[in-house]
Amino acid sequence: MAGSYEDRDGKIWMDGKLVEWRDAQVHVLTHALHYASAVFEGERCYNGKIFKGTEHSQRLHHSANLLDMEIPFTVEEIDAAKDAVLKANGLTDGYVRALAFRGAGDEMGVSAIGNPVRLAIATWGWGAYYGDAKMKGAKLDISKWKRPSPETIPTAAKAAGVRRIVYLGGFVPDDDSLSEHLTSRAEVAAALTVDGGPDVVWLGAAIVIGAGSTSFEMLRYVADRFLLLPMPEWSANPIDPIAVTDVLHYLVAAADPKVPAGAYDIRGPETTTYGDLLRTYARIAGIRRTPVPVYGVDTGLVSKVTGLILPVPAGLAGDLVESLDFPMIALQDGLRALVPDPPDGLVGIEDAIRRAVTSPPRRPVDKLGDPHHLADTDPDWAGGDTLRLKLLASVVTPPVAWPVLGLLGFVPRPVAAAVRTGLDHVVGVIGLVPKRILA
Repeated sequence: MAGSYEDRDGKIWMDGKLVEWRDAQVHVLTHALHYASAVFEGERCYNGKIFKGTEHSQRLHHSANLLDMEIPFTVEEIDAAKDAVLKANGLTDGYVRALAFRGAGDEMGVSAIGNPVRLAIATWGWGAYYGDAKMKGAKLDISKWKRPSPETIPTAAKAAGVRRIVYLGGFVPDDDSLSEHLTSRAEVAAALTVDGGPDVVWLGAAIVIGAGSTSFEMLRYVADRFLLLPMPEWSANPIDPIAVTDVLHYLVAAADPKVPAGAYDIRGPETTTYGDLLRTYARIAGIRRTPVPVYGVDTGLVSKVTGLILPVPAGLAGDLVESLDFPMIALQDGLRALVPDPPDGLVGIEDAIRRAVTSPPRRPVDKLGDPHHLADTDPDWAGGDTLRLKLLASVVTPPVAWPVLGLLGFVPRPVAAAVRTGLDHVVGVIGLVPKRILA
C-alpha cells in the first residue's frame, strides 16, 4: 500500500461500521479541525496481536475525558473494532491508529459540548519503526523524572471548555526573603495564568479555621499536647484568619464572571496574632494552658521539631511553621468591595473555633451539618487525639460498648496524645480504620 494516505484501497472503521478507505471523510467545519479537539492512540500489531491493545483503548478514553469528550463506544467495543479493521484489510502486522474527535454540530465555540464525539480506526502496513537501526545498535540514556508542569492545567482547562479557574492559595507577604512555601504560592498562581487561557481568580487566605484545615489542626494539637504554650517573638506577628464558611462564600462568588479576574486577599472580620489564636483556642476548648515566652528560637528549628511531635505530615507542617516568620495580613479588601457579606455576616474568630472544636460523627461533605465539622474526606490525622482514640478503640470493641468510649473524653489531652501516638506506631492500623467517628 503506497501513495497518498487519502487515496488507498482498504477499509476504515468509522462510528461503528467499516467504510471504504476513500469514503472516510469529514466536513470542513468538523470541530477538531478548528480547535484540536481530538485524541488518538498509535498502536503496533504483531502476528495478529495488538501490543497492549486494551491498555491503549483505556488510555484513549482517559485522554478524551480530559477534553470533556465522552466516547460513545466502550473499551471492549473499541478493541473489537480494531480487530475488525485489521481483518478487513488482511493485516497481521502493521500500525493501528484510533482517533476520537469532536465532529461538526450545532456549536462552533471552543467548548461545543453539544457536538457529537466521533471515532475512527485505521490500519496500514508499516515496517520496523526504526528501519534497520536496530541491527546497528542504539545509544541509550536514562532521563531524570520530571513532574508535570502546572502550566499544563490551564491548557487542559481551556481545551475542555473551562472559562475560569478559581485558585485558593495563601497570602504572599511583600518581602524579599520568603520561605520556599510562600514563594510557591505565587509561582502556582503565575503558572495558572497563560495568554489566551481561562480567566484566573486567585484568592489568598491566611489560617482557615475549621476542622480538617491543616493550619487549624496544627493549632489544635499544639494547644492540646503542651501544658506550657511556647511563645517565641514571632508569635506576636499579626494574622487575619478566616472561617471555612466564609472561604466557601468567597469561592462561590469568585466563580461568577461579574468578579474580574485577578488576585484578591480574603479575611475574616478580626485581626489577631498567632499567640492570641492559641490562647483563644485553649479557652474555648476548656483547657488550661500557660503561655511561656521564649527567645532566640527561629522557625527553621521549630519546623523540624513540629514534624516529629505532631501527627500532621512532617513536610507540610514544617513548611507552614516556616511561614510564621511573616505577618499574614490582607493587603487589600478588593473582593469584599465586590461581593456582599454573607446574610449573617462574616464569622468571628471565637465563633469559628467554637464550631470547629465540636466532634460530631464524620459526614460526607454534602451532608455536613456545618462546614466547620470534620468531613469523611478530611485526613485521618485530623480531629484531635481523643477523637482518634475513639476511632481506634471502636475497631477492637463490640458495638454494644461504643457508648462507653465517650469516657475517653475525660482523659487528659497530653496523655491522650501519648497513647494515640503509641497506638498509631505500634498497632499499625493506619489505613485499616474505618472513617467513622463515634458520637
